[in-house]
Amino acid sequence: MAKETIKTNEKESPVMDLPKEKKPYKFVIQEHIRGKSSHLDFRLEVNNHLIGFTMDDPGKVGDPLRFKNNAEYSSKHKVLCQLKTRQPKEWLKTEGIIEPGEVGATKFLPAKFKTLDSGTYEMGTQKPYLLEVYLKGATYKGRFLFRKLPRKADQEKAGKQPFVWFAWKTIDQAPYILSQRAIKLEYVPPKGRSAMPKEWEDKVPTELKWWEKNWEGIKANTAINEIRKLLLKRNILTLDLMNFKLQRIWWKGQKVIRDLPVEKWWLKFANGIYYVLDANPQIQKKGINAIKKTSTDAKFWDFEKGDISPGKEGNPNKKIPVHVEILEKGKVDTIETTEKLTSFKFSGAKLKGFWSAKQTDGAFVFETSQTAAKPKTLSSSKLTQTQIGSIFVLSRNELLPSDISDKIGCSKESVVYWQKQMGLR
Repeated sequence: MAKETIKTNEKESPVMDLPKEKKPYKFVIQEHIRGKSSHLDFRLEVNNHLIGFTMDDPGKVGDPLRFKNNAEYSSKHKVLCQLKTRQPKEWLKTEGIIEPGEVGATKFLPAKFKTLDSGTYEMGTQKPYLLEVYLKGATYKGRFLFRKLPRKADQEKAGKQPFVWFAWKTIDQAPYILSQRAIKLEYVPPKGRSAMPKEWEDKVPTELKWWEKNWEGIKANTAINEIRKLLLKRNILTLDLMNFKLQRIWWKGQKVIRDLPVEKWWLKFANGIYYVLDANPQIQKKGINAIKKTSTDAKFWDFEKGDISPGKEGNPNKKIPVHVEILEKGKVDTIETTEKLTSFKFSGAKLKGFWSAKQTDGAFVFETSQTAAKPKTLSSSKLTQTQIGSIFVLSRNELLPSDISDKIGCSKESVVYWQKQMGLR
């Protein structure tokens, strides 16, 4: 196969190659077969070349794929990857047999390329350790992440390095740029870029489209924070709300002096994840100990009240039945998901508002969380640059000084002072 000279910054990681234009580019997912071994090649068009990953999936010819378009499955079965070097664009259309000795084959054995899917994509966030893409293929659609994560002990193919690349489709389809983590880290994409696909750009009010105004730094970060709050308020930050159920489970064993039942609470989500809580979140709001579990049994989700026999899922006892009652059902929005923290917005009758599940020593603590700092009085000389930038953006949105002071945690007088300084009054 002919080789092509690729002009780009070879010293920088390929995942940082920025598309020159804001438009959909091509992608392809190919199965690459050599003998009995099989892996996936994921290729992305960027300007005049390709970037991508070699994915350790399926492993052997005929084995089922773990890299699927199913977010619930894919997020639980992350695929180990290796970052590819930059390649010529002709690899987008490579199919069929590659003769021995050619690029893609071995010295003595031929190789076979089979296209599994192709289409266009839009680039999201690009960091040296994270690549976010939105695919529009015949099979693969939506938000996918390529992320450096700690290497597990049983992943021999990854070598000895502590961090390696993994790929999966995320349950949360909202762009990274709108996450709490990105805002806290003050991440802002390159000038003129939103790090969002067009369908998310269209959700942003014109006055907050920082990429079109070429805002950078604090000014851009402040706008992003306001966008997040606005989309949360409108319940459109994530594409879909999940159903949840809160159930009380209890059982009684051999009688003791107090003769009280053992009580637990299940907080179930429609994606199969559930938490076993040691207190009722309808009553207790802080410091609830929780264990995170996953169930693939649809009957377990559907079961709402009655008894569970010993040995069945949900009953930890060998001889005693577990009694179950339903306390509440509703909708929940997953705001942010990391390995050690998930934050939610519940819309139930009693279980509502913002909550978080934070991992500590293997278990989790489930409790209510603040959406913003409580207002406090600060003199005009003590405001941070972020607060001053927020005053500018919110004033442009025609909010009252009292509303602005509540949002950013300062006095109304400080807001008026800085409005005058910036010529907004």
